[in-house]
Order: sequence, then C-alpha cells, then structure tokens
Amino acid sequence: MKISNIEQPRKTFFYERKDGFVFACGLEEAYNCHDRFKQVGVSDGKHYWDTLNEIRKVVETLPDEEVKKMMLKAYKEEIEIARGHFEDPKIDTSSGGMSIRTVREGTINLGNIMK
Repeated sequence: MKISNIEQPRKTFFYERKDGFVFACGLEEAYNCHDRFKQVGVSDGKHYWDTLNEIRKVVETLPDEEVKKMMLKAYKEEIEIARGHFEDPKIDTSSGGMSIRTVREGTINLGNIMK
C-alpha cells in the first residue's frame, strides 16, 4: 500500500448521518451540508496528519490490512478530538459576492474500511 503526499492539516468538520455514520469534510462541503446533518465537532486535523506521516515511515513493512487499521484508528481518534468542539462553517463574503476561500480542504476518504 502507498500513502501519497499528504497536504498540511486542515480544519475538518465532522457530521453524523441519521444512520449514525460519521463523515469528515472540508469547509465548502461543511457549508453545504451543515443544515442537513448533525455536527459532531471540528478539529484542526493535526492528529490524523501526524499519524499518517508516522505510518508513511513504516508502510512498506506492514500488510495493507494493518495500515488500513492504523488509518481507521487515527480517523476515529480525530473524531474524538473534534467531538463537542462546534463551529459554523464560515464562507468569506467580504469581496461582495460569495467566494469560498478554500475550494476543497482535504476530505478524509477511507473508502470501504469504514464498513
């Protein structure tokens, strides 16, 4: 398994669907779904980012399933860090029109390992 280049940590918004599934999103997505889902919390994304960088150092020596488990554990830990820290996603409208400062702030995508 390969972990591609990781962007710097970004503010991550966590929301819960009606079925209990918690998902992460960046600013634009949070702005678009804030009224439709229950916010779990907001984090700076640093814990997940730090953990992925540590995993990258040993990824070649571990089976893919172990790497996926480590990534999922870091994702769940980031949710717990965010839990209870609420924030409305803010869009910068100071330019006179709606302008989204960050187009996509790195949605955490773990694919099927969340199932």
